[in-house]
Amino acid sequence: MEQNHIELTGCLASAPEYSHSNHGRHFYSFYLEVARLSGAVDCLPILAPEELLAATELTEGDSIRVVGQLRSFNNRLGSGRKLIISVLAEEICVCSEPHDNKVILQGVICKEPIYR
Repeated sequence: MEQNHIELTGCLASAPEYSHSNHGRHFYSFYLEVARLSGAVDCLPILAPEELLAATELTEGDSIRVVGQLRSFNNRLGSGRKLIISVLAEEICVCSEPHDNKVILQGVICKEPIYR
């Protein structure tokens, strides 16, 4: 069983824009709008490698399916730290499926939680 797996189906809310390079690979970011059962819409940040985007023609407004992993990092720019959580895409395809989100995160709690 995978310990970090996410599957999203939603509407491409923004065209992919260059984000950064790491170890010679170029990454692009975009937002995916995914409707909840309540009718509210989440706008989720997606990060995709250039070679994955080159293999799929995406147009703003397309219904797409993204399979990948949740990733996070502490952004130290500006004042204080800010935890940034995004989806690292491993598969992207245009589809006509209804909006959906499935996430599997499995692990251990490393320290006692601090309730605020």
